[in-house]
Amino acid sequence: EHLKNIYVNTLVFCGCNFPNCPRTSIYEASERDLKIILAKDAISQVYDQGLSELENIGVFTMSTQECVDWLA
Repeated sequence: EHLKNIYVNTLVFCGCNFPNCPRTSIYEASERDLKIILAKDAISQVYDQGLSELENIGVFTMSTQECVDWLA
């Protein structure tokens, strides 16, 4: 609710330990109809099946440089 109130519609995820906190946060953001980008070279323990699952729910997966270019 807070993010919508301040007009945020896109979240970029990076960080550590993909199978735990980042993955859960991504699914929760998806449930709230936010546009989601995962910087796949800026997150640890990410794996191909996990990326495929995220892409299937509409998450954009890209390198950090692609992310910067896309947001520019």
